[in-house]
Amino acid sequence: GEAKEAEGNDATRQPPPKPAKVKKAKKKKKTQISFEEYESISNAIATYLRSRESETERVEGEEDEESTYLTWGQVVEWYLEQCESQIGDSLEELNRLKKLTNLVIRRLVKVDHVLVVIGDGEIPELERKLAVHPNYVVGA
Repeated sequence: GEAKEAEGNDATRQPPPKPAKVKKAKKKKKTQISFEEYESISNAIATYLRSRESETERVEGEEDEESTYLTWGQVVEWYLEQCESQIGDSLEELNRLKKLTNLVIRRLVKVDHVLVVIGDGEIPELERKLAVHPNYVVGA
């Protein structure tokens, strides 16, 4: 049983350096976002989508999914419009915010489950329709 033990030790000794390397490489590319920024983007988006949903619900008759749910791309565009004063003429800031917004939306869908994707997940990300998760309380 000695060989097995040695192998086990080897295996436990080896991995650590690898993840660290990967992390470092990722960090450089990773868009830095502060928690405050994340909060403000996610709250803005959730509040906006929720208000659209409740507006549409008030309109009697058949629910028109087209108008209720915005696509991912439209949500990003909307948010960038809100930040116009912050962006100014800076293309760099525009691209940074665009990346950030996509990052936040992706996280809201996959990690925090604040947003849900309506319909087929096979369509390109930016064309997916987004809705606020029914259980999510905006501004809580």
